[in-house]
Amino acid sequence: MTHISIGLMFCLSWLFYVSYGRLLSASIVSALTLNLALIGLGIRKDPNAVKALCRDGDPKELLVGPLAYGAVLTAATLTYWRTNPIGLVVVHILCAGDGFAGLFGTLYGSTRLPWNSEKSVVGTLSFFFSAWLGCSLYQYLFAEFGYLSFTIPQSDLILVCAVTGLIESIPRLGSWDNLAISASTVFILENL
Repeated sequence: MTHISIGLMFCLSWLFYVSYGRLLSASIVSALTLNLALIGLGIRKDPNAVKALCRDGDPKELLVGPLAYGAVLTAATLTYWRTNPIGLVVVHILCAGDGFAGLFGTLYGSTRLPWNSEKSVVGTLSFFFSAWLGCSLYQYLFAEFGYLSFTIPQSDLILVCAVTGLIESIPRLGSWDNLAISASTVFILENL
């Protein structure tokens, strides 16, 4: 749930910033990411963070998935902020798509994908639907508040959610999937 809620709430907070909001918002997530890096490197000790964010209890895990997660949130904030929907889509594919894939895949994913026995059909479908729904809802919300100068057509959202859902299912990506799906999202949307 941490994977899902932090990014979605962070993105929602963009609605409430005024002057210097982009820099302030990015500095907050950067500070949190730096803290995770210090814990992962063993410079700081925080057993609660390790317990909450590391699957195997090894603080070094923070140096891959969670560090990439924070880097993606920071980059999306600084690059796209709330005026370009690509930032919203990157955050929602990472947080909602990847997060719900793990959650529902673990709970209900008995049928495995033929190309990756560690991933399930339910997880991949959850990725697609939750990413698409999150992207669509937040894009609508930010447009209603007048922040977006354009919106991404639904056909393009469906395409990017489907492609990144398949990328997330690639074997041996492991904790690097956060960077892979985020970079793929940006590449696809910048080139449509």
